[in-house]
Amino acid sequence: MKILEKTLMGSTAITNCRIIDGTGSTAWKGSILIREGKIEKISRGSETFRCFSAETRIDGEGLTALPGFIDTHSHNDSDALSDPVIAPKLLQGITTEIMGQDGLSLAPVIGEPALWATYLHGFYGESPGLSGEVCSGTGGYLDALERTGSMANYGYLVPHGNLRFAGMEDPGGEADSREVEKMALLLREELDQGAMGWSTGLIYPPCCFASLKEMSALAEVAARAGKPFAVHQRSESDDILASMGELFGIAEKSGVHLHLSHFKICGFHNAGLLDQVLGMIDAAPSRGISFSMDIYPYTAGSTAMSAMLPPWMKTGSPSDMLEKLKNRDIRARISQDMKTGLPGWDNFVSFAGFEKIYVGAVKNEESRYLVGKSLCELGELMNATPEEALFDLLIREENQVTMVDYYTEERILEALLARKEANLCTDGLLKGSAHPRTFGAFPRFIRRFVREKGLLSLEEAVNKMTLKGAEVFGIHDRGVLEEGKAADLLLVQEDLLEDRGTFTDPAVHPAGITGIFINGEPAVFHGQVGDPPAGKTLRI
Repeated sequence: MKILEKTLMGSTAITNCRIIDGTGSTAWKGSILIREGKIEKISRGSETFRCFSAETRIDGEGLTALPGFIDTHSHNDSDALSDPVIAPKLLQGITTEIMGQDGLSLAPVIGEPALWATYLHGFYGESPGLSGEVCSGTGGYLDALERTGSMANYGYLVPHGNLRFAGMEDPGGEADSREVEKMALLLREELDQGAMGWSTGLIYPPCCFASLKEMSALAEVAARAGKPFAVHQRSESDDILASMGELFGIAEKSGVHLHLSHFKICGFHNAGLLDQVLGMIDAAPSRGISFSMDIYPYTAGSTAMSAMLPPWMKTGSPSDMLEKLKNRDIRARISQDMKTGLPGWDNFVSFAGFEKIYVGAVKNEESRYLVGKSLCELGELMNATPEEALFDLLIREENQVTMVDYYTEERILEALLARKEANLCTDGLLKGSAHPRTFGAFPRFIRRFVREKGLLSLEEAVNKMTLKGAEVFGIHDRGVLEEGKAADLLLVQEDLLEDRGTFTDPAVHPAGITGIFINGEPAVFHGQVGDPPAGKTLRI
């Protein structure tokens, strides 16, 4: 990329580049003029905007312009309050992120922040950054982000777990009618503060204790506000059909747009469910259901290691859970449940196995040598069974442990990625992540599924990485290269665009991204991060 001229402030002309606009339409050769944070003009052909004065004129020959990537499932919530530049995400081309995922985040917190922080340890570590203003609600959290400054644009979903913590005497139980009404009122208030929708994580406490009545009432609030419901469903494994049926029923009755988070079919033994899953998705429009899903392009996932424990272990607070793990009889019961399973429970041991579940991140430095070890290897190192080693690790690390688990074959992933309802996400955890999706999910999608496998055209793939996610979450001014829209765009070398991180060495930034503009400002040029941060908080 050559910068040809620098003259006036506030505008950039990128000439003679290939343009993929995000709609899925065929690429064309043209030029782009950026002024005052927006795309002022896009040309086709040889027009180079010579008639316009521009601060910077870039020769885009050999480069392709794309809309900035949109990560619809981000876990930057805590880190973004202290770090304006989340480099693992920015350097893979992500310009907009949606936080508040899986029903667990920083706002609102009505009650004791220190207690709520224990629910967040698996995602955000020991010090998630809870403070009075941050906890006050969506508006306070977004205000705090604005003061920190950010290179990316950030949106926020109202987390269901936070509503339960605020609205219930015992968030680890079933809500009564009065408590459901209180949560519904709080959800309305949070949506009015600019949240893009609401989220839940139905395998995580306290969300996992929600009844159908509770979720239906909250879904009706979101539907009236015209905002989506993003869900980590109760089962992504053996009971996935029943789990989808529960959520599709809520969406059908309430009219809310249903967005299934990091959608997958877990367990090699569940590959035969693919046709039934796709059949349910195909039937959704005839039932009046508005539906979408996001997916990360890997056959392995990552989450808090405590997710391996059966549901009955998650009543009470996370501290209560750790105390229970010290009891020998309770340990024996958990081990038996892991062997035999429980109805409606996503048993990671069943669909992945101890040999395919690895330690992702830990709290204590002295335990860092365990990162990357399978639970079978963990047991050998600790001279214990894999189950006992797992229990001891959770206690020693105070529940601040993540894991990586291999759960499916690539043909299943391909079938889901190709669906018109699917857009891309990272679901990346930043705390000592051992999963390469945090650093390279979006370039991997192009490298693996466009260039190597030919699953989609580049134009179709870019649509899934940009405009499709923007449409789901009501981001009307981004995700597409169009005159009048915000100037979030990438300049890439198509043939060189690829991820470089692996599961043994995940923290490697991708190749092939030459420039990144966010709100018209140069956020990254040739690997160098710009200054000052140009991102915005997005209130819908």
